[in-house]
Amino acid sequence: MVSGCCQKEGKLYWTDPPVVNCELPSRFELPIGRIGQLLPYWCWAATGEMIMKHYGIQRTHCEQARDEFGDPCPCPGCNDGMLDAGCNSGSFPRFEKYQLTAYARTEPLDLGEIKRELACRRSPIAFSWYSGTVRDGATESKVGHMAVVIGYVGDLISVINPLPLCMDQAQVTQDVTDESYDYYLTGGLRSGHHWEDRYAISR
Repeated sequence: MVSGCCQKEGKLYWTDPPVVNCELPSRFELPIGRIGQLLPYWCWAATGEMIMKHYGIQRTHCEQARDEFGDPCPCPGCNDGMLDAGCNSGSFPRFEKYQLTAYARTEPLDLGEIKRELACRRSPIAFSWYSGTVRDGATESKVGHMAVVIGYVGDLISVINPLPLCMDQAQVTQDVTDESYDYYLTGGLRSGHHWEDRYAISR
C-alpha cells in the first residue's frame, strides 16, 4: 500500500529514456504473475496492478479506479458483476501517482528496443492497441485494450493479457503467451492499431 508522508514522487515523461545496452540472451522473462481484470474496461488498472506488484507496490485496480475517477467507486469481488459506467471506464496506468517513474510514447518500440527494455533495463512494457472509435455527443474516444510484455523468446514477445475477466478465470489455459511482434502492434486484430506504451519503468 502506498501511504504516509515523505514518499518518493514518481514522474511520467513523454521523452525518450536513456539508452540501455547489454548482451541480449536468446530468451528472457521477468517474474510477473497474471491478474485478471475485474471489469470489462479495467485492463489498464489490472495491467497497472501487475506491474506495480513487480516493483513492490500494492495498489489494486479497484484502488486505482477510485484514484482515477473519485469516490464512490466500489471495489467488486470477482463475481459481483458490472458496476455503473462511470466507474467501469478506461484509462492508462498512472504509475507516477505511486512512486514509479515511467516513460510514455505513441510511436511503437521496435523489436530490438523491446528486448533491451526487458533484458537490459529489466522493465516490463504496458502496451495498448485500439480497433475503433465511439462517439458520445461531440466527444470521440478510441476503443482498445492493454496488456503487458514481460519477456521474449527469440523474436516472439511474452505477453500477459488481463482478459478474460477474473470471473472467467477457468478459460485461461496459460498465464503467459508467446506472440509475434505484430501482436504488439495490433493486438492480433486486422483493424488494430498501436496506441500508447508505458515503459522504462523504475522505482
